[in-house]
Amino acid sequence: MVWMPAQWGAGAHICWYGTFGYEQFFTLVGLYPDRALKLLEVGGANGRCQSTLIARAVEDGLYPRAVLLGEDICTQRGPMISPALMAEHYAPQLRRGLQRC
Repeated sequence: MVWMPAQWGAGAHICWYGTFGYEQFFTLVGLYPDRALKLLEVGGANGRCQSTLIARAVEDGLYPRAVLLGEDICTQRGPMISPALMAEHYAPQLRRGLQRC
């Protein structure tokens, strides 16, 4: 058994409803898309920093060479945010965020 805490926000962060609440977050996405995109950029920057720390810990032998990460932006019926928005704005942030890992 290996100790490996989940790194949910590594790479990029899109699930801001945990910070602001569902109603506030999805109101922001629906009514203020420019601000929601800025929040995705902030989540991407945070994820890149977290991934850099993880990569350094792996290099230094302090962390296993496997990382459990992810975001939960879907329900049992599908995504809570438009797949087109995620593909255009979240996926590039995630791609850049995971480069170091």
